[in-house]
Amino acid sequence: MRTPAYQPLESPLNYVLRLSEANGYHTPTIIMELAASGEDWRAFAKWDYAHLNKLLPACRHTPPSFVYRRSTSTRQCDLSLLGHPILSRHLNALHAGVCPKCVEELGFAPAWWDLRYAVACPTHRRVFIFRCPGCGRRLYVFRRGLLTCSCGATLNAEIDEQPSVALLWLMDLLKHKTESRVLDIGSDTPRTRPLRPEEASLATLCTIIESIGRAEHRMTSGTVTRSVESQRSCLPTVAAFLYDWPNGVFPFCARWHQHKPVRREEYRDLRVVFPWAFQGLFANRHERRRDTLFVIDAVLQYVSSELPGWAIGFRAHDLQQLSQDERAYCGTARAAELSGVPRYTITRMIRRKRIPYRVSYHGTRPAYEIKTEVARKLRIAYEPALLFRDGSRYLGVTHNVYRDLRHAGVIEKRRETMMPESIAIRDLEDFKRRVIGQARMTASREGLESLDQLRLKKCPRGAMVKILKHILQGSIRSSYIGRVPKRINDLLVRPADVAPIIARFAPKRLPTMRELQARHDLSCSEARTLVRCLSNTPDSAKKISLATINVAKLDEFMSRYRGLSNYARSHHVGYRAALSYLLHADAEMLQMPVVNRRGRFVYFVQRQGSCPIP
Repeated sequence: MRTPAYQPLESPLNYVLRLSEANGYHTPTIIMELAASGEDWRAFAKWDYAHLNKLLPACRHTPPSFVYRRSTSTRQCDLSLLGHPILSRHLNALHAGVCPKCVEELGFAPAWWDLRYAVACPTHRRVFIFRCPGCGRRLYVFRRGLLTCSCGATLNAEIDEQPSVALLWLMDLLKHKTESRVLDIGSDTPRTRPLRPEEASLATLCTIIESIGRAEHRMTSGTVTRSVESQRSCLPTVAAFLYDWPNGVFPFCARWHQHKPVRREEYRDLRVVFPWAFQGLFANRHERRRDTLFVIDAVLQYVSSELPGWAIGFRAHDLQQLSQDERAYCGTARAAELSGVPRYTITRMIRRKRIPYRVSYHGTRPAYEIKTEVARKLRIAYEPALLFRDGSRYLGVTHNVYRDLRHAGVIEKRRETMMPESIAIRDLEDFKRRVIGQARMTASREGLESLDQLRLKKCPRGAMVKILKHILQGSIRSSYIGRVPKRINDLLVRPADVAPIIARFAPKRLPTMRELQARHDLSCSEARTLVRCLSNTPDSAKKISLATINVAKLDEFMSRYRGLSNYARSHHVGYRAALSYLLHADAEMLQMPVVNRRGRFVYFVQRQGSCPIP
């Protein structure tokens, strides 16, 4: 099989297309089927493209950034492009455009083409091709080749449309934001408030393009839509808005103010008159809200010069962020975003006084706050970690099973964490990835049982640990239905495969002293003496009645020395003396384990002194 090398700035889906084209396949689905080995690969954004390493030699394995999903987030909409965090609605990898001259010069399709807003090539100053010149259909990534449509036509057509200077500048900015740093290190370093579009992150820039594009589409057509064609048609206006900042803001705001129909009671409220700025951009998550403040500043400058005396209709807490770049203290939710440590772990660290904090009151409700600088240093100085009690919830197993997995060395603790009783999230992710990586997608749930159902049936934790070890080794096949599970307990197994393991760890009932008395035809005193000698139990009748012993070794011992009472009478010694002599004579019986009903093992200790029988 031909395996061309992967380029660091190449699109993952287009690399699969290049592999298929190099081997002469008509569609890249053949490559995906070979790499997936039965796993559902149609969820393109969430599929692990590291499975392609099965088809590649060791010298050409793909890097960690060769993936669309974001490993540090559990939300479905959080994705990644060359290591940069981005939202799923800003990607269009399946129907990305093509610049034929770039493909001929580079030999691959760059990753920034996967953005929804990539419409032109700043290098060759031409518009991308989005439809086949032969059949007229929209391009699909699962075609014959990089420059070959599924119908067989070549994508080397010339387009008469020439992009504007502002649009080429915006495309060059998107390319620079995507390719400037292969790994995103912006979240580890303190970031100040951006004053220009060039200083914003890739996710923030895409959010601004989306909000301004929707506002422009509403002014031109009067409707609100999120279609790809409508957003691309509004990109020249968005480019003029951002180009030569902030000169394009005033004309855009003036056009919007003339278009916006307002009622009399809403006339002087900026939040209602400019919703694309104060709701679409400012009403975001904390990190993107702080990054989009430079757009809010420009809108406020327009209002202060053209519409003086207007009110700003939003909360005082949000208004504080307009006048200051960064707060000295932040809450636990903001600290979790800055550090990468889960919020409940930070709360427990505060309660245990591991990090300095203060208590603020929102009305009568108290809230913890820590310094923003301390929250950032948690990510810089330590690995993002979880407490041991939080690790079980992170994996989806019980705390006892999680503890046994750690003690058995299955979950390795290889990285330094912030506290002795914590474990790095990367170690837990590595273990979860290895377990779930063995699973294969199945079509039906019939005849299958999840690990969570075994837990509810009170499966012994030792058996659960053994089952997970077998899944890691591949000796027990696990599966799932639909999406790849987020928790280990969601994996499905066949009951016939795990039944022998569960039976091995199931608690076995041992006979009590009274059953021992009836089984070997002993009197009550003889049975009590036998149990007392074997288990070294105190002379408490209550404790002796609760004792049970190893049945196999006891039967072996009694079969050798039947008539133990007659042996004692014939030698004119007591029953206990005869038992002690026979135990001393048989070395194998000296270490006979005795088990009580709680499963705790007690071993018989050889008594010192001379034997009472000559």
